[in-house]
Amino acid sequence: MKKIFAITSLTIGLLLCGYSFTEPGFNNPVAQTFGNGKSLQVGEELLYEVSYSFVKLGEVRIKVLDKRTVNGKDLYKTIAFIDSYSGVPFVTLHQTYESTIFSDFTPEFFRGTIREDNKKTYTEYYFDRKKSRIHIKKGRVDPPKVWTDSTTSVDRPYQDGLSIFYYARNNISSSKSENVPCYVKEE
Repeated sequence: MKKIFAITSLTIGLLLCGYSFTEPGFNNPVAQTFGNGKSLQVGEELLYEVSYSFVKLGEVRIKVLDKRTVNGKDLYKTIAFIDSYSGVPFVTLHQTYESTIFSDFTPEFFRGTIREDNKKTYTEYYFDRKKSRIHIKKGRVDPPKVWTDSTTSVDRPYQDGLSIFYYARNNISSSKSENVPCYVKEE
């Protein structure tokens, strides 16, 4: 589990930095699509190929699936598929991240699903901005079993593993330095 989390963290870190990722057809797709305060667009789909040096490791496919308005606030349903290519030594990674994101790029909900061998596990975060809390659930999908069901208090808004990508893209043109807390709690 630690190996998978480390690889996922590395993948997301590289994604946010733009290092070793390519998207066919664009010179700089991030700068072309975001960075000027542009909102999310339903139907947007980005495909990034992850490589280390000349070795192609896998791909990350990110989509904006839906938009809805709740209590006057726009919420976007997003998803990321993170998959290593078969035949790559030492790396077998198949994860799905789902995040429901407000128009200010802060999350309401996050679910990370890991498919490994014949089992599927999940981690869910419910972000309660009014009460400054994050509710965490972890478990196995089939047969269903919850391993962790807890709540933690936070002192500021946090990003999750997918919403931070959209937050970073939206702020790519900014010249200011910023610390952005991201809640990722794995063992």
